[in-house]
Amino acid sequence: MDNIIQQIIMDLGKNICRKIEEGGLSDIDQFASDALELCKSSVRELLTRIVQQMNEELRMNKRFRKEQGLVLKEKDRERSILTEVGQIYIKRDYYYEKASKKYLYPLDYMIGLPPYERVSHNVSARLVTQAAECSYEKSAAIVTKGEVSKQTVKNKLIEEDEIKKIYLHGDGASWIKQGNEELYNCEYVMDKFHFEKHLRQATAAFNKQNYRFRIRQAIQEKDRKKAVKLVREMISLCSEPKHKKRVKKFFKYLMNNWEGIVRRYTEDIMGSCTEGLVSHIYSERLSRDPMGWSEAGLNRMAELRVYTRNGCVVTGKAFKRTDEEKKRSILREYGEERLRNVISGSLDWSIFEKGQYNPAINKGTQVLIRAYGRQHSMVS
Repeated sequence: MDNIIQQIIMDLGKNICRKIEEGGLSDIDQFASDALELCKSSVRELLTRIVQQMNEELRMNKRFRKEQGLVLKEKDRERSILTEVGQIYIKRDYYYEKASKKYLYPLDYMIGLPPYERVSHNVSARLVTQAAECSYEKSAAIVTKGEVSKQTVKNKLIEEDEIKKIYLHGDGASWIKQGNEELYNCEYVMDKFHFEKHLRQATAAFNKQNYRFRIRQAIQEKDRKKAVKLVREMISLCSEPKHKKRVKKFFKYLMNNWEGIVRRYTEDIMGSCTEGLVSHIYSERLSRDPMGWSEAGLNRMAELRVYTRNGCVVTGKAFKRTDEEKKRSILREYGEERLRNVISGSLDWSIFEKGQYNPAINKGTQVLIRAYGRQHSMVS
């Protein structure tokens, strides 16, 4: 195995040098793409060989298999997984586990391969992130060059569950606050522009008493009783019916939206511009062009658009490990141990330990370089 790993790395270096010799650097952009594909190809081969070795070692380790109650049923069943270096094809053995009375592939747990998945978590994260900006089909084309279907992208979107809390901004309308019941882990927040508008209208006739500042202060202190007392004072001081009606309307508005108003003034929550947000965050992706959405897909896409616009990044960790994977931690630990044994001592870096190269000062190349240095002002 040591020789195989070393050979793969050496072949990669030779192939890259061959590309250069063939004129690869005359088009450095194309050369970079070719070299990247060579690197990906070598990594795929390397992973395939290492995984094959781990599978064979488990097969040979009868003592460990007996301890775990694993009975070999079939050898070398094939499976593929699409990763960021491309499609990887592996073969692994199929076992019967006596304790659970289930059939399983221990190698899948050893290398962290989710059961039944055909797309890795990191690729899934890229698909979901791209889908926030364009159609499912385009996302598949951009990220995987069409190796997965648009249905796969949709399925991955529905799995994305990294949102911890949703703040629902609104002006106090009941139909907006209904979202608290519709959205998971959602809290209502009063839109500051609309609240300040109501506050200014209610306190317009009381500028000298500075009720506007005092009511804001009560809100920041989360003191509901103090706020109620201040508004009732305003009502008692109103001399004109229209002013009293306006203050009573504000009082009702304040009480019905107290928690949302307090959140706006006391928690570190970003402001909102509702109409603009709807246009740029939702409509641009969800409704501006004719589109069809499932209920699950629409909900997840709406959440994803907000999530990414808040500067958050979807990663492979968003796709959580199953409980079954967590139960098989002993296989994961065994796999890590075998992996260390597979690659230990497999690389020979002695070629980098040779003495420093000092070219002769009178060689033709050195003479040419010195001459160019003396004449650089003529070509600058």
